[in-house]
Amino acid sequence: MRLTVDRSSQPMAWQVARTAGGWLTVAILVSPALAQAPPEKPSAAIVALADGTTVHLRDFRFIVEFASSAKGDPPTAATIERIPTKELWSGKKALPLAGSRLELHRTTIERPGETDADGRPVLISRLKDAALVEPNGRRTVVRLGPPDGSWLLKDRSRFAQARAIDIEGESLLGGRASYCLVSFTPLVECPGRPEFLVTQVTLTP
Repeated sequence: MRLTVDRSSQPMAWQVARTAGGWLTVAILVSPALAQAPPEKPSAAIVALADGTTVHLRDFRFIVEFASSAKGDPPTAATIERIPTKELWSGKKALPLAGSRLELHRTTIERPGETDADGRPVLISRLKDAALVEPNGRRTVVRLGPPDGSWLLKDRSRFAQARAIDIEGESLLGGRASYCLVSFTPLVECPGRPEFLVTQVTLTP
């Protein structure tokens, strides 16, 4: 493979060097990565829960759970997979979370006749709407839909359908913590108890 570089578009640094015959000005090609380093992606997240507590997650990831199957196969033949990503995808786009706060507004539903291990009614939550709030207070409603199947799988002979998106990372207390952000199928539900229900996510450097 040959690499062709258009030098006319590359940044140049000028250096003056002394030679036997006098002074010589030399142009040095500077790598674009050195000339202008790309901004670092956020490495930590602050997750606000409905019970009023906040959880700091280091080395966080968004985890997309999806079902994949060969085209034409029944849903029962699907394989459940999970992939990590630093970006929160909706459809074919990544939401611009850096520098903004993601607000999640939910509806809590009680499953009739079901109780948890402590005898309490089972609560689930479903996303009503979402918004990005910029540092200046500007609020923009966003759609948090399932990531497009073409992003989840490169194999065009298979079909992919997103089931849910979680956020996980290392908590300040140690160990990995994971919280459900949104589900896209009744087969996977986000918990509705306030101590597990995510209301805001803020990414930090």
